[in-house]
Amino acid sequence: APAEPPDMMVLDPDRPSSLSTESSTRLRLAYLSVGEAQDLRPYWAHISSAAFLVEQDRDLEGNVRVDFRDAEWQRILLKEEIPRILAEGYQGFLLDTLDSIPYLEDEHPEKFSGSREALAQWLAKLRSAHPDLVLLACGSQALEIAAPYVNGYVAEGLFTAWDPAARRARQTTPEEQ
Repeated sequence: APAEPPDMMVLDPDRPSSLSTESSTRLRLAYLSVGEAQDLRPYWAHISSAAFLVEQDRDLEGNVRVDFRDAEWQRILLKEEIPRILAEGYQGFLLDTLDSIPYLEDEHPEKFSGSREALAQWLAKLRSAHPDLVLLACGSQALEIAAPYVNGYVAEGLFTAWDPAARRARQTTPEEQ
């Protein structure tokens, strides 16, 4: 028997998908990188030299950690990216790379102090502006920050993990699980 279609799908809003035309009865969530800018997104040409770009993510080529306290980055997400994606018919978001925000604050507390608070304030603005969106947060260090504003949480890496050196997924070990 054919597999049942999923009740919820997380799709990359900037990549065409054959599922998009079949998913009118399914909950469609869009992937949104929050703590890292991505060079494959439509906004990249306008921000590639922005001051809020901090450092290349060593594990994800093309992903650059951002200083989340920067009002311009927050505005791009809230006023440009989210409305653009919602106009395509999505009902919510998988908010990814949230852990990059506390990571920077932990690694360089003198330079990125207040990053966690900036994330909490931004999530409150997002929830206030779009109270009916389904929001899932992805990460672990940011769980406590995101919990009051999201509908659920996604944990990655239980059965597979990304191996940046091999540039492919690998099975996790029992110790990692």
